[in-house]
Amino acid sequence: MTSLSWKGTWHGLAPAGLPHQRARTILRHTGGIVRGKFPSRKTGRMVHHEGLLELDAIYHFETSPLILAYTEQPETIQYPDGNRLRRYTPDFELFLADGSSVFVEIKPNDHCDSRHP
Repeated sequence: MTSLSWKGTWHGLAPAGLPHQRARTILRHTGGIVRGKFPSRKTGRMVHHEGLLELDAIYHFETSPLILAYTEQPETIQYPDGNRLRRYTPDFELFLADGSSVFVEIKPNDHCDSRHP
């Protein structure tokens, strides 16, 4: 027998979930990246993803008991790099069961720095 464990409330296209405004939006859908939305039980709303790796990460976030909630593209961080001011937007912010939060960047292994295992 199938049971439904989600306790959230959906209201058509506007679910009663964690409100969130992404720090960065996609201007043009170009290239071969699969973009889409995932109906999240933990946030109670549709979560945007860019690529299949981010979608895989969302499945992990949804099933992990250590992650209470998460948001995609939570904020843009500005940092100095020599005489330039650069911007960085992490892919996700996770809110953990111990009360802490962490930014997460999703990248394929071949895009990672091989000097650090």
